[in-house]
Amino acid sequence: MVVVAIVAAGYVVARATRVGVTYDEALALYLYGRGDLMAAFDFSAATNHWLTTVGMKASVAVFGMAEWALRLPALLATGLYLAAAATIAVGLRHAVIGAATFVLLVANPYLLDYLSLGRGYALALACELASLGAFVRWMRRPVDTLDTDSRSLPVMFALGVAAVAANLTMLTFLLGLAATAGVRLAAAARRRPSTAAFVMPWRRLGLGAVVAAAFIGAVFAQERVHGDGAFVPVHVRIAGLLPEERDRIDVLWLDPTGRPRFVRPDERGEFAFGPLHAAWETIRVVLPAAADRNLGRLDVQVGDRRFERTPADPGPWQVDEWDGFRWLTSTAPLKWRPDAPHLGRAAAMTAVTVGGLAAVGAVLYGVAATLARRGVNGPALSAIVGGVMAALAFSVAPIYLLLQDDQLFFGGQVGLIADTVGSLVRGTRYDATMAGSDDAAALVTAVLSLAAVAALALSAWSATARESGVAAPAAAMAGLLGVLAVGIELQHRWLETPYPTARTALFLLPPVVLLIGLLADAVASVGRASGRVAAAAVAVLALAAAANGISAANTTHTLDWPADRSTPAAVARIASERADRVRVGVEWIHYPAMRYYADRHRAATGQEIAVISLPGDGRPFDYVLASPAEWKEGSGTKIDPATGVVLWRLGR
Repeated sequence: MVVVAIVAAGYVVARATRVGVTYDEALALYLYGRGDLMAAFDFSAATNHWLTTVGMKASVAVFGMAEWALRLPALLATGLYLAAAATIAVGLRHAVIGAATFVLLVANPYLLDYLSLGRGYALALACELASLGAFVRWMRRPVDTLDTDSRSLPVMFALGVAAVAANLTMLTFLLGLAATAGVRLAAAARRRPSTAAFVMPWRRLGLGAVVAAAFIGAVFAQERVHGDGAFVPVHVRIAGLLPEERDRIDVLWLDPTGRPRFVRPDERGEFAFGPLHAAWETIRVVLPAAADRNLGRLDVQVGDRRFERTPADPGPWQVDEWDGFRWLTSTAPLKWRPDAPHLGRAAAMTAVTVGGLAAVGAVLYGVAATLARRGVNGPALSAIVGGVMAALAFSVAPIYLLLQDDQLFFGGQVGLIADTVGSLVRGTRYDATMAGSDDAAALVTAVLSLAAVAALALSAWSATARESGVAAPAAAMAGLLGVLAVGIELQHRWLETPYPTARTALFLLPPVVLLIGLLADAVASVGRASGRVAAAAVAVLALAAAANGISAANTTHTLDWPADRSTPAAVARIASERADRVRVGVEWIHYPAMRYYADRHRAATGQEIAVISLPGDGRPFDYVLASPAEWKEGSGTKIDPATGVVLWRLGR
């Protein structure tokens, strides 16, 4: 296990320092990681994985924009993940099964992808696995010792809440954990009623309410979309020009991916649009240079703030000239800021949300007090309800806004097995287009379900397994996975959320692997022959996992963003251009990573590589980074045969 851990840690570090920055990492950096402190509370897109965002902001502020600095929170999370995996493996009774389970937990190449990336999945998986470790230890405790256990559940749910703060997909896991733990407490109370009384944690509730209100208020204060009337209006008015001059003016704004969106004038010749994003969007006005000289006034109103450009006052604009036209690009003062009416709406929504949470908390704590009077462990119930309330306080405002903004779009619509299990099979094989993955997903689900039923039946029949306490954790893990499956299905039907796929389904991998290890450990306790069979089966799985991990190992690309491997090489080739400023057009999928490497190149050399999303802003490019399907002009140089991305050099 030590050797495997060293190899896995070294591999993750190598990937973190050598694999090019991906689309989502660069987008998160520019949206949240480099802005002011409040930018971390902006949930206008699902890209904000909050705990990692905060860690990334701190890491970049101290160490700069190197790849490893963006990924430092993930590297720290990898250490926690390996430690949690080792602790769980050592706790299994059979040594071979424990070692094999450890290999299964750390040898999955798709999971290792995300342990080395600056996304929230690494911290979420690490906290989830540590929480599952506490859950397994708690399930092993005899019923008559539950009253004296004051640590297991608080630690379990504190780690679960941290997982939710790292990635919102973990909310399903935490709620499933709460339901499974509650069933165990109710079953224990029937066998041996608890004498531990329920006490309302008023001090913790008061502190939690203050923290929740502050967090929810900060989230709502950063969000523009509270309803149809809450968009921040932007008006562009141009005065002093002849009609033929006004007809040659273009007004556009750049969305978070850098794509230009043209705004059409109304019948009065005014341009109106919204909302503006607090961190990224930029207004651009393109007009003939002669028209700019004749301009009486360019008036831009953002919300209740107004900015002007007149012959006497050039205003807050960066001015570029090209081929008889002037490009006026808005600078920082034009960015959106919350105004008084907006903050009033945010305060009202915060009050309503905190009130709703208080009502939910009153119901849950009331149910807990009632159950405690009937013999269920009171402090344990308090820990469960406290964990659920903390997770809801963190997630309810972001999830509501993401639903309102139609941002929960990544996932599947076919079904739990085809979408969720199938994507995990493809990810584990490190093959995004693996043929027959639906059949493989169905086979994996069927085999695992049958094995769980058979192993639990065998261990329940064995007195040795019952007395040693190895059957209960396996049964609890199977129950947890069943609760998660039901929860995912209910979310899809009630909230119309997509089925988790690929990275959003990663949270299911640790409990599935632990179920395999716990089932094998339970079967091994029945007798020597069954132990040999179980150990051999899990060892074969571990060897297959190790071979699969070795075959997929690389330090060049990721499974989900393979084309981003071309970006550093493209910047290196463009850097050979001797001009002070080089213009590069890119497909939107390449924009964030290309901008990241262009900014680093400018900081190191002073040469500016201007990155513009295709179709562009009307000015000619020096280079274009795109697939042959999107661009065919100029002389193309294929950057990487594996991606098919071509760097096109446009002649002068």
